[in-house]
Amino acid sequence: MEATISKNQQKKLKKRELWQLKRQEKKKKKIRKPKPKTLFRLNREEWDRRKAGNVKVIIDCEFNELLTEREKTSLKQQIMFSYAENKKSENPVDLKLTGVDDSMEQEIKNLSSGNWAIDICKQNYIDLYEKEKLVYLTADATEEVDEFEKDKFYIIGGLVDHNRLKRITIDKANSQGIKSAKLPLGRFKDTKIDWSRVLAVNHVFQLVLKYVEFQDWPTAIECSLPPRKKQKTEEEAEENKNEEAKTT
Repeated sequence: MEATISKNQQKKLKKRELWQLKRQEKKKKKIRKPKPKTLFRLNREEWDRRKAGNVKVIIDCEFNELLTEREKTSLKQQIMFSYAENKKSENPVDLKLTGVDDSMEQEIKNLSSGNWAIDICKQNYIDLYEKEKLVYLTADATEEVDEFEKDKFYIIGGLVDHNRLKRITIDKANSQGIKSAKLPLGRFKDTKIDWSRVLAVNHVFQLVLKYVEFQDWPTAIECSLPPRKKQKTEEEAEENKNEEAKTT
């Protein structure tokens, strides 16, 4: 004897069948969005020419042995984000990785399928370029960067947890006898940034890239920093205002 299906169950089955049909139709209609027509895609030769003649940026990967596995994964992602931003730009900078060990080199090649337009060097920058042309970007520096010169190499430390490795980049720059400088984030108070000025590798890179594009720090800052780094709360701003009033 066959089991009878209640009217309620029949309604549920019909409803499910209808939902599945609609889902299949939706899949058929779904059109894959075309990739944006960037200069890199439209005219790779021109993109390469602009990159070669622009500001040089180095990500220093020599700290890799000090990083945890989780930090190494995070650093690779930040390098990937940096490269993606550079690739989208119509005014790309000349991005390089130095101090890359064998394991990191292989992982980056796997990540990029060996197709990234980026220089990957095992040697350290100090062995590749003249000291006079090297500038280490670090929040611990006393001098600020006003603008980026095309004949200089600006170094970003390949670090993730700066609190665990405090002052390591400024100490390295000082021991190598090369210039250090910090980004002028504190100078532009109208941008209302949260002044914890230690940023992720990709955010520092994007700040450089956007400044090169717009030649304006407030615009570069607004385009580059994530929401949590921007806009202090009114309470914090009021506290700072009161502190300033006390000192005057």
